[in-house]
Amino acid sequence: MTTRLRVLDDGAWISVDDHREVRVSELWRLDAPDFCGCDLADLVVENFQEVGVDGSRVEVRVYGQCIECGASGITGWLPVGRVRADEFVEFDRSCVRRERRE
Repeated sequence: MTTRLRVLDDGAWISVDDHREVRVSELWRLDAPDFCGCDLADLVVENFQEVGVDGSRVEVRVYGQCIECGASGITGWLPVGRVRADEFVEFDRSCVRRERRE
């Protein structure tokens, strides 16, 4: 079965099968040394740039700002959830997100 992924409302939401699932204005813990020099960034998610899948995992690239050091920019691919039995399951929002290494 096909899962439809889209960025909605000028980057404010990620839609999975026409349901708004993940929104901006959240604070994510981020392990992304290419984004900023902090051991773990506290990233304010300001805009979704892209959405995609890696296997069953749903991933996004976001524009955001680290509230610790002030660095801002676009991240690499970050996991937000996975599709199981044709349903989207969001990862725990308190987890540390790690960029996919390409």
